[in-house]
Amino acid sequence: MPQMITQTSKAKYVAYFLLVTALFAYFLYHLIQGDRGVISWYKMRDNVSELRLKLDSLNVERAKLSHRVKLLSPNSIDTDLLEEQARKLLNFSYENDVIVMQ
Repeated sequence: MPQMITQTSKAKYVAYFLLVTALFAYFLYHLIQGDRGVISWYKMRDNVSELRLKLDSLNVERAKLSHRVKLLSPNSIDTDLLEEQARKLLNFSYENDVIVMQ
């Protein structure tokens, strides 16, 4: 004999269905919009690529500065660079120098 489904058991099934649907919607929303969701992941990925470009440019600048420091080291002084730095520091120029303002 088939079992009869009563109104209360139908209400329970509907309540369970709504609960599961609500939980699914909650987790789906946070999967997409949450702090660690898909959209945040894409934003972080773009941010990482921008920061890598900035890091590369800073490494190039650091290498240039490191090279200039090496040229001014006591073991191997580059006389042209030393003269350039001294002229800049002392605000000195010869009469026949052409000065280009930047």
